[in-house]
Amino acid sequence: MLESYQITELLTTMMIVCGVGLLAYSPLPRALGQAIAHRLMHGKSAGPAEGVTDPRLDAMVEEMSMVRRQLEETQERLDFTERLLAQAQKGALPAGRE
Repeated sequence: MLESYQITELLTTMMIVCGVGLLAYSPLPRALGQAIAHRLMHGKSAGPAEGVTDPRLDAMVEEMSMVRRQLEETQERLDFTERLLAQAQKGALPAGRE
């Protein structure tokens, strides 16, 4: 029968072997290797070259600007509506015709 320290050593060894095996077959080492190789070949900056833009990024920036403008318009309309409702509650607005 195994002693308690032997069981502990066996379990520790099995955990280390399984951990190394999982790490070896995961995509993490490959991604790290590619990042290191890119940095070694192209210098410190891993970003795009100066002046090079991605058309998808430009489209997203334009769309985000449009969404911001629409949100500002919606907020202005909401503010206007809230002011009208506040005036109506105070009785400042004349009653509507029926």
